[in-house]
Amino acid sequence: MIRLKRDQNLNHFKALNSKYDEFKQNLKKYIQPKENVDYVLWGAGHQALFTLLTTTLIDVIDWIVDSAPFKQEKYVEGTTLKIHDPKSIANMRKGSKLIVCCGGFNKEIIKKARKINNEIKILEIHECQISEIKL
Repeated sequence: MIRLKRDQNLNHFKALNSKYDEFKQNLKKYIQPKENVDYVLWGAGHQALFTLLTTTLIDVIDWIVDSAPFKQEKYVEGTTLKIHDPKSIANMRKGSKLIVCCGGFNKEIIKKARKINNEIKILEIHECQISEIKL
C-alpha cells in the first residue's frame, strides 16, 4: 500500500473538488428549465442520485426512470421524485431532455431510450462531464 503525505491527499481532494465544480457549471449550460418541457433522469443508482442531490438537477427533474423493477414505484429518499419504469419516457413531450447517468451502462441505455422515444434530447453524464447525444 502506498501512503500519500497529508499535503498530497489534500491536493488530490482539491483537484477533485475543482473538477466537480467545473462539471456543475457545465451542467447549467444544458439544463435550462422551460415550460412544456420535461426533464427526466435515467438512473437511480448511487452515481445518478449523488449527482441529482448535489447539483441543480434537483430543481428541474420531473421524474426518474430505472430498469431495476425493485426500484420502480418508490421515491428517492428526501425528495418527492418517484422512480418509474423506462417505458414512461414515451410520454415525454417533444424537445424534452432525458439525462442518462448510469456509468458503464450509458451507451446501452441511450439505444434503448431512442427506441422508446425518438423525439427527445438525450444528455449523457459520464466521468464528470455532460454532453448532448446527437441522433
